[in-house]
Amino acid sequence: MITNKIVDEVFVSRDLNILIKITELINYININFDEKDLKYISIDNLLRNCHKSDFINNSYLNEMEDILRDEPIIIFCYNDECLIIDGNHRLLKRKKDGFIDCKVIFLDYELISKFSEKFL
Repeated sequence: MITNKIVDEVFVSRDLNILIKITELINYININFDEKDLKYISIDNLLRNCHKSDFINNSYLNEMEDILRDEPIIIFCYNDECLIIDGNHRLLKRKKDGFIDCKVIFLDYELISKFSEKFL
């Protein structure tokens, strides 16, 4: 479902003071989620309403294969905020290639807490 390209990848949220173990989370998602868990959301809506990474590697974006571009992105929602914790490049690649929506997996704090630890 989602390709794990980086060993021991993590996502740090300074606002929440947590480190999310992305590699472990993706492994869990690949075992426990399927197509019925996906939502199709407008790319423009996601770009307007979700916090995303400020660092985008444009060469990676340009070289991304279609099969990776079409994998879902992972969004963590808490309170009234949503963070793209995996898939920033996939989202922007789909926009660049003219798509209007993308597949999204929304996760809540209960699940994220199983794959996170305090970040100091």
